[in-house]
Amino acid sequence: MVYKQAQNRGVTKIVIGIIVLLFTSISFIITILKTLYLTSQNDQTILQGINRVIQNFINEIYSNTQFLSVFWNKIPSFSEPFASVDNLIIILTYYIFIGIGVYLLNSGKSILSRLKKIKQSIEDSKIYNSMQNISNEEIKIKYKNVVQDEGFLNKLHSLYVSPIIVAIISALILKIF
Repeated sequence: MVYKQAQNRGVTKIVIGIIVLLFTSISFIITILKTLYLTSQNDQTILQGINRVIQNFINEIYSNTQFLSVFWNKIPSFSEPFASVDNLIIILTYYIFIGIGVYLLNSGKSILSRLKKIKQSIEDSKIYNSMQNISNEEIKIKYKNVVQDEGFLNKLHSLYVSPIIVAIISALILKIF
Protein backbone atom coordinates (compact mmCIF):
# COMPACT_ATOMS: atom_id res chain seq x y z
CA MET A 1 0.00 0.00 0.00
CA VAL A 2 1.21 3.51 -0.63
CA TYR A 3 2.12 6.07 2.01
CA LYS A 4 -1.20 7.92 2.09
CA GLN A 5 -3.22 4.72 2.21
CA ALA A 6 -1.10 3.44 5.09
CA GLN A 7 -1.48 6.75 6.92
CA ASN A 8 -5.25 6.72 6.46
CA ARG A 9 -5.45 3.09 7.58
CA GLY A 10 -3.40 3.80 10.69
CA VAL A 11 -5.54 6.77 11.70
CA THR A 12 -8.73 4.83 10.97
CA LYS A 13 -7.59 1.90 13.13
CA ILE A 14 -6.74 4.24 16.00
CA VAL A 15 -10.11 6.02 15.82
CA ILE A 16 -12.09 2.77 15.62
CA GLY A 17 -10.01 1.27 18.46
CA ILE A 18 -10.68 4.28 20.69
CA ILE A 19 -14.41 4.17 19.93
CA VAL A 20 -14.63 0.42 20.66
CA LEU A 21 -12.64 0.80 23.90
CA LEU A 22 -14.73 3.78 24.99
CA PHE A 23 -18.09 2.09 24.46
CA THR A 24 -16.91 -1.19 25.95
CA SER A 25 -15.43 0.53 29.01
CA ILE A 26 -18.60 2.54 29.63
CA SER A 27 -20.72 -0.60 29.23
CA PHE A 28 -18.52 -2.62 31.57
CA ILE A 29 -18.47 0.09 34.26
CA ILE A 30 -22.24 0.49 34.13
CA THR A 31 -22.69 -3.30 34.33
CA ILE A 32 -20.51 -3.39 37.44
CA LEU A 33 -22.38 -0.43 39.01
CA LYS A 34 -25.78 -2.01 38.31
CA THR A 35 -24.58 -5.31 39.78
CA LEU A 36 -23.23 -3.55 42.89
CA TYR A 37 -26.54 -1.73 43.28
CA LEU A 38 -28.56 -4.93 43.02
CA THR A 39 -26.32 -6.90 45.38
CA SER A 40 -26.26 -4.08 47.94
CA GLN A 41 -30.04 -4.30 48.34
CA ASN A 42 -29.84 -7.38 50.54
CA ASP A 43 -30.74 -6.72 54.17
CA GLN A 44 -27.72 -7.82 56.15
CA THR A 45 -27.64 -5.93 59.43
CA ILE A 46 -23.84 -5.82 59.61
CA LEU A 47 -23.36 -4.26 56.18
CA GLN A 48 -26.55 -2.17 56.07
CA GLY A 49 -24.70 1.17 56.43
CA ILE A 50 -22.19 0.29 53.70
CA ASN A 51 -25.00 -0.89 51.44
CA ARG A 52 -26.83 2.43 51.84
CA VAL A 53 -23.65 4.33 51.00
CA ILE A 54 -23.12 2.21 47.87
CA GLN A 55 -26.75 2.67 46.80
CA ASN A 56 -26.62 6.44 47.34
CA PHE A 57 -23.35 6.70 45.43
CA ILE A 58 -24.72 4.72 42.47
CA ASN A 59 -27.97 6.73 42.56
CA GLU A 60 -25.93 9.95 42.32
CA ILE A 61 -23.98 8.58 39.36
CA TYR A 62 -27.20 7.53 37.66
CA SER A 63 -28.94 10.85 38.20
CA ASN A 64 -25.94 12.88 37.00
CA THR A 65 -25.31 10.83 33.85
CA GLN A 66 -28.63 11.02 32.05
CA PHE A 67 -26.76 11.36 28.74
CA LEU A 68 -25.80 7.71 29.26
CA SER A 69 -29.42 6.60 29.69
CA VAL A 70 -29.16 4.24 26.71
CA PHE A 71 -26.41 2.37 28.52
CA TRP A 72 -28.24 2.38 31.85
CA ASN A 73 -31.44 1.01 30.30
CA LYS A 74 -30.05 -1.53 27.80
CA ILE A 75 -27.00 -3.04 29.47
CA PRO A 76 -27.61 -6.18 31.52
CA SER A 77 -26.37 -6.68 35.04
CA PHE A 78 -25.04 -9.87 36.56
CA SER A 79 -27.48 -12.14 38.28
CA GLU A 80 -26.86 -13.60 41.73
CA PRO A 81 -24.92 -16.76 40.87
CA PHE A 82 -21.85 -15.11 39.39
CA ALA A 83 -20.61 -18.23 37.60
CA SER A 84 -23.73 -18.78 35.52
CA VAL A 85 -23.48 -19.24 31.76
CA ASP A 86 -25.29 -15.96 31.01
CA ASN A 87 -22.87 -13.96 33.16
CA LEU A 88 -19.85 -15.67 31.64
CA ILE A 89 -21.12 -14.88 28.14
CA ILE A 90 -21.53 -11.20 29.10
CA ILE A 91 -18.01 -11.07 30.54
CA LEU A 92 -16.53 -12.89 27.56
CA THR A 93 -18.22 -10.45 25.19
CA TYR A 94 -16.73 -7.50 27.06
CA TYR A 95 -13.28 -9.04 26.99
CA ILE A 96 -13.47 -9.81 23.29
CA PHE A 97 -14.41 -6.21 22.51
CA ILE A 98 -11.71 -4.85 24.83
CA GLY A 99 -9.16 -7.09 23.09
CA ILE A 100 -10.31 -5.96 19.64
CA GLY A 101 -10.12 -2.30 20.69
CA VAL A 102 -6.60 -2.74 22.10
CA TYR A 103 -5.52 -4.61 18.96
CA LEU A 104 -6.85 -1.87 16.65
CA LEU A 105 -5.28 0.89 18.73
CA ASN A 106 -1.86 -0.81 18.85
CA SER A 107 -1.96 -1.74 15.17
CA GLY A 108 -2.77 1.84 14.15
CA LYS A 109 0.00 3.21 16.37
CA SER A 110 2.43 0.70 14.88
CA ILE A 111 1.59 1.73 11.33
CA LEU A 112 1.95 5.44 12.13
CA SER A 113 5.24 4.79 13.93
CA ARG A 114 6.67 2.97 10.92
CA LEU A 115 5.48 5.74 8.63
CA LYS A 116 7.21 8.30 10.82
CA LYS A 117 10.47 6.35 10.53
CA ILE A 118 10.06 6.16 6.74
CA LYS A 119 9.43 9.89 6.52
CA GLN A 120 12.52 10.54 8.63
CA SER A 121 14.66 8.35 6.37
CA ILE A 122 13.34 10.25 3.32
CA GLU A 123 14.35 13.55 4.93
CA ASP A 124 17.78 12.10 5.78
CA SER A 125 18.23 10.95 2.17
CA LYS A 126 17.32 14.41 0.85
CA ILE A 127 19.88 16.02 3.15
CA TYR A 128 22.53 13.47 2.19
CA ASN A 129 21.90 13.97 -1.54
CA SER A 130 21.96 17.76 -1.20
CA MET A 131 25.32 17.55 0.59
CA GLN A 132 26.83 15.57 -2.29
CA ASN A 133 25.43 18.01 -4.88
CA ILE A 134 23.72 15.21 -6.72
CA SER A 135 20.99 16.61 -8.96
CA ASN A 136 18.81 13.53 -9.11
CA GLU A 137 15.06 13.61 -9.00
CA GLU A 138 13.44 14.02 -5.61
CA ILE A 139 13.26 10.73 -3.76
CA LYS A 140 9.80 9.22 -4.11
CA ILE A 141 10.03 6.35 -1.67
CA LYS A 142 6.83 7.34 0.03
CA TYR A 143 4.83 6.55 -3.12
CA LYS A 144 6.10 2.99 -3.36
CA ASN A 145 4.79 -0.05 -1.56
CA VAL A 146 6.77 0.26 1.63
CA VAL A 147 4.34 -0.59 4.43
CA GLN A 148 3.09 -4.07 5.22
CA ASP A 149 -0.11 -4.35 7.21
CA GLU A 150 -0.03 -6.60 10.25
CA GLY A 151 -2.52 -9.43 10.20
CA PHE A 152 -5.01 -10.28 12.88
CA LEU A 153 -3.25 -13.48 13.91
CA ASN A 154 0.11 -11.74 14.38
CA LYS A 155 -1.24 -9.80 17.35
CA LEU A 156 -3.32 -12.62 18.83
CA HIS A 157 -1.36 -12.57 22.08
CA SER A 158 -2.73 -9.12 22.89
CA LEU A 159 -6.21 -10.48 22.38
CA TYR A 160 -5.98 -13.32 24.89
CA VAL A 161 -3.57 -12.01 27.51
CA SER A 162 -5.37 -8.77 28.33
CA PRO A 163 -8.82 -10.39 28.72
CA ILE A 164 -7.42 -12.92 31.20
CA ILE A 165 -5.88 -10.14 33.31
CA VAL A 166 -9.11 -8.13 33.23
CA ALA A 167 -11.12 -11.27 34.12
CA ILE A 168 -8.99 -11.93 37.18
CA ILE A 169 -9.22 -8.33 38.37
CA SER A 170 -12.99 -8.15 37.85
CA ALA A 171 -13.53 -11.50 39.56
CA LEU A 172 -11.58 -10.22 42.56
CA ILE A 173 -13.62 -6.98 42.62
CA LEU A 174 -16.90 -8.87 42.42
CA LYS A 175 -15.81 -11.33 45.12
CA ILE A 176 -15.03 -8.40 47.44
CA PHE A 177 -18.48 -6.90 47.01
